[in-house]
Amino acid sequence: MTIDERLEALTRNLELMAVESEKRDRQIASLAVQSDRNDRQIAVLIDRSVDRDMHLARTGERLDAVTQSLQLLALESEKHDRQFDRAAKLVTEVAEGTARLLRVVEMHEHRLDSHDDRLDKLE
Repeated sequence: MTIDERLEALTRNLELMAVESEKRDRQIASLAVQSDRNDRQIAVLIDRSVDRDMHLARTGERLDAVTQSLQLLALESEKHDRQFDRAAKLVTEVAEGTARLLRVVEMHEHRLDSHDDRLDKLE
């Protein structure tokens, strides 16, 4: 093999290497573009994740507030139940007292009627 043939072979090898290098450069550029897209998508996903985390935190706070309100409502309900029970007991006592008074009135009325009857007989 002559020097010229060797130079041609080396030149072809260099040209092939240059073509391969250009292909690799394009692949690297394409990968860089894809990497940028992926970075933007990751940033969007992180933003969404942060938004969801904030939403979950607000939902948790609202749930705590509702739970607290329900606990207060339960306490108030128990208080009203006790008041209702006392009122029912008072109404029962008043009804029983009224029934006793009614019996007393009826007895007095009967005595007055019999007294009137005796007075009528005397006349």
